[in-house]
Order: sequence, then structure tokens, then C-alpha cells
Amino acid sequence: MYSNILSFYRSNTPQQDEGPILNNYSKGQNIFVQGSLVNGPFRIVHGIVKTTKLDMEGNEVIIKINKQDDFIGLEASNPEQKTFITTATSITDCSLQGYDQKDFLQTISLDANLFKQYHKSLLQTHLEDIKYRSDLSYLSVAQKVIKLLAYLSDKFGTVQGNRSFIPGLLKREEMASFIGITSESLIRELSFLKKSKLINTQGKSITINQTLQTWPSK
Repeated sequence: MYSNILSFYRSNTPQQDEGPILNNYSKGQNIFVQGSLVNGPFRIVHGIVKTTKLDMEGNEVIIKINKQDDFIGLEASNPEQKTFITTATSITDCSLQGYDQKDFLQTISLDANLFKQYHKSLLQTHLEDIKYRSDLSYLSVAQKVIKLLAYLSDKFGTVQGNRSFIPGLLKREEMASFIGITSESLIRELSFLKKSKLINTQGKSITINQTLQTWPSK
């Protein structure tokens, strides 16, 4: 399937000499901002990046947490798209490859593995994370927190025996924003889980028991 798609892009797009540009960003630095003019998509070479969007009340809502090899700013792969629809901010120091919008598809079509990763990012954006967030509307606050911890563990956790260590990538208010609850509610649920000996916290880092996902909510 990919070979047919690659052949199409290679044969229907003029050859370009310039490749992606490597850019370094410090922790907390914006990579692009919602509403700013599009220059092209980015691929994360190293580090972790959050993408956010302002809701109708002007509050920042986390849309996705992205890691190495993920593409961000995918709307910029559409030549007709003029502005970014989200904001991307580095959670850690990171390096990203920046692609030019007009020759992005041609550039990545020259590398089959890169092209597959681009489509994987598209699928994750439109299926995995959208499904994750839509499911939240049917859950209680306690269930949302447990689902968030499972999500972070699956994506960023390091298994240590029968536990999973989640590095302190997000502030508590960012975690709460991601699942649509208040910081107070999140802290209350984390305290309950800690008292139940299902998690342990140290600063922003969280270590969870692998049986947490089957723990009955209050």
C-alpha cells in the first residue's frame, strides 16, 4: 500500500533539493502558536511536546502529548492551510525537524520509514487520541484520573517490576486540563490513590502499581 502512495507523490511533485531544518527548543518554549501563519509540519527528533488549543472561554486545553518520531502541526501538510489550529510547546528540551509546507509530502516520500511514521501520526491524531478524549465524557472524575495515569504510563512510563514510573512531565494543572477536571479534583483523587497504596508521588513524578487500571473507582 505504502509503495503505491509513495510512487504517486514522487511522480506528481517536483523534485526539491532542500531537506528539513533541525531546530532546538528549550523547555517551555513555543514551537508554533494557534492562529500563527503556517510554515510547515514538524517531526520530533528528541524530547516531548504538548499540543494545546484555546476553548471558547479562552482556556488552554491539552489536545495531545507528543514524543520522539511524532509529527506535529499536521494541518500544515495541507497546502491550502494558512494558519496553525493548535499551539505546540516543548515540555522538555527538544529537537525538531521543520519541513517546508510546499514540498513536505515530496520530501518524506523519499524515505519509506518516515512516510509510514507520518501516516501513523495522522492515525493517532484522528483515532487514538480522539477516542481517548471522547471516552472521558462517560467517566467519573476518579475513572478519568485512572485512565489518564494508564495513558501516561503506556506512552511515557518505564516498567520497574510490577510498577510503572511516570516522569514528571506535566504539572498537576496540565494533567487536570488534559482530562477536563479541576486541579483540586485531580489532587484529591491522587491523594486517595496514594493513601490506597496504588501510587507513590515524588514531586511531579508518579509511580503506579500495574494493577491500578483494574482498581474500582470510588
